[in-house]
Parts: sequence; structure tokens; C-alpha cells
Amino acid sequence: MSGNQTDRPWEHDETAEAKAKEDAKINRGAWAMVIAFVLLVGGCVALTSRDGQSSGSNHTAAWMNCKAAVTGQLNNPATADFAITNTAMTDTAAGGVHIVGSLTAENAFGVKQEIRFTCDATSSGSITGVNVS
Repeated sequence: MSGNQTDRPWEHDETAEAKAKEDAKINRGAWAMVIAFVLLVGGCVALTSRDGQSSGSNHTAAWMNCKAAVTGQLNNPATADFAITNTAMTDTAAGGVHIVGSLTAENAFGVKQEIRFTCDATSSGSITGVNVS
């Protein structure tokens, strides 16, 4: 009998199998790092608009100015509670931002009510239109 594994195909080398599993884990880890890097780079590129200014900063300025414009139209502005989870911001073709959302605030009689609003802003965040209903 020789020690050759081909003589006994029903036996297998556990050391080689363990090494193959370890190599597979290393390869999966390397691919996961590559994918994470690509997603990170892609996300950074997606946040940069055509003029090189970050859309995140455009949205922040537009959001702050929109909140001020909407609050200015309320009967009891101190009671305004903006529902950020019910707010959507989209970039317009002209490079501005369109915001749709809702808030709760007390009306003139002190009763809390849900109020919907829309705002349009320029690329710098200046409000060009606001609607509160």
C-alpha cells in the first residue's frame, strides 16, 4: 500500500480541505472590502452635483430656509414640530431643491393639527416658493 491518496479515493486530506476553506474566507473578505470601497467612492461621487457643490449642503440650506419660511406662516410657530421622516427633498432640473413635508402645530385656537407644506429653493438654498396647507 502506498500513501498516495489516489489509491484510496474515499479518504481525503483534512488539512488541504481546511486550507481551502481558509483561503475562501480570505477571498470573501477581500471582495467585501473591494465592494465597500466602490460603494463609498460611488456615494461620494453621487453627492457631488454638476457645479461641484455638495447636494447635501444644498439640501441643508434649503431645509433650514424652508423651515423658517413655513414657520413664519403659522399661527403658533413655537409649537411647530416638523416630521423629518415625512419630508422628501428632490433635486430639480434647474439645480434647485423641491421639498414636500408635514408638521404638527397648534392652530389659532390652540388645537394641534397636521399641516402639509412644500418649498422650492435655488441651488444656494434661497426659498423661491412656499405653500402651507
